[in-house]
Amino acid sequence: MQLNKYNNICIFFENSSFIHFNIEKGNKLLMIVYNKQTHEVNIYQKRMDNMFYTINDGVPVPHFGCSDSHGVYYYFNTDHISWIKEAAKNGTLNQELDKLEELKSLDEDANPVIFYYEFKN
Repeated sequence: MQLNKYNNICIFFENSSFIHFNIEKGNKLLMIVYNKQTHEVNIYQKRMDNMFYTINDGVPVPHFGCSDSHGVYYYFNTDHISWIKEAAKNGTLNQELDKLEELKSLDEDANPVIFYYEFKN
């Protein structure tokens, strides 16, 4: 950390338009997005999810699972099940989610919740 160098590349995925990965610099986690068409690089320090949440402050961030050529899988561990259930009921989650009613009735002993974000052309 004291050398102020980039290290620990993780959460790498790619589609026809972008390359996305996370990298650490010092004690900060940065999100890097490379646009293949414009050759521009954008660096973000904070990730917000307006497809899943209606608010983005103080909410748990899902974990990256894996990706395929059509999208990316993210998941919440079982320790967030009760939070997700309550967020689905109180409007913190996007009301357009296709399985919103199922999230409202999650059992406290449910398995991890997996979400799929499909790439758009």
